[in-house]
Amino acid sequence: MREQRNDPKRLKDILQAIDTIFEYVGDRGMKEFLADKKSYHAVIYNIMIIGEAANMLTLSTSRQRLDDVSHQVPSSTLGTMTATSMSLHSLGQSLA
Repeated sequence: MREQRNDPKRLKDILQAIDTIFEYVGDRGMKEFLADKKSYHAVIYNIMIIGEAANMLTLSTSRQRLDDVSHQVPSSTLGTMTATSMSLHSLGQSLA
């Protein structure tokens, strides 16, 4: 059984990984970013951290946080997140 007391730490890990990804990506374009293999692999590593931490969240925390985020994130940010997600998906497809 997953321990709920660890959920705040897992959420903190997710937020730190997101911040780190934004630091590595910066204002660079896709070509410039992909040319920097160290940053590329660092971003992949942080995406793995996000996935592992999210997978370990208790169901009650996952549902609560999803509801909280969907009501607090500005629509412009959601658009950026969707575009970024689609770019990452496209990148993953091209590498497969």
